[in-house]
This record gives sequence, structure tokens and C-alpha cells, in this order.
Amino acid sequence: MERKLFIIMLLSLMTMGVIESKAQDFRHKHEPREQRLFCLSDEKFTILYNKVKNASFDAPKMDLIEVASLGAFYSCEQCASIMSIFSFGDKKLAALRLMAPRIL
Repeated sequence: MERKLFIIMLLSLMTMGVIESKAQDFRHKHEPREQRLFCLSDEKFTILYNKVKNASFDAPKMDLIEVASLGAFYSCEQCASIMSIFSFGDKKLAALRLMAPRIL
């Protein structure tokens, strides 16, 4: 049941991503270059991923994700990678809740 809920939520986010993609295309045409949003680069994401993965407990992992999400944007793939660090569905969803507003 929990896996089905996770899949439904992920599909919902992907659907919202399609809508956001169209809005992002519009912004790219009409916003100044300095205001455009970009995902974390591969090297910066690797640093974040390793710090989250190497944290001892779930609470510090969530803190790292929360702080990184203050200024970072993620691709869907990056978000899925971070979620894969956690073993349990509730922690994966908690991580997703932190990153969801920052997925491009």
C-alpha cells in the first residue's frame, strides 16, 4: 500500500512538472538571464549526495536536505537519487516534501 502511495505521489509530481515545464519555457523567453533557475550542477549535487549519505542518522540527513533546499533547485533524477538513500517510505516522502518545491 505504501509503495502504491509513493508511486501515485511521484506521478502527481511528474504531472505537475509538465505544467511547470511549460511555465518555465515561458519564463525563459520573458525573464532576464540572471533570474533563470538552474538545477544543481553534477559536482555540487555529488557533494550534497555524499554528505547526506554519510550522515549517521535520519535527522541530520533531513537537516542537510532542508538547508540545501533553501538555495538549490533539483532535477527529478537528483531528487530520486536523494530519496534512494533512505530505506523507509516515510523518510523518502519526508525528503520529497523538502525538495518538491525546488524541483525544476
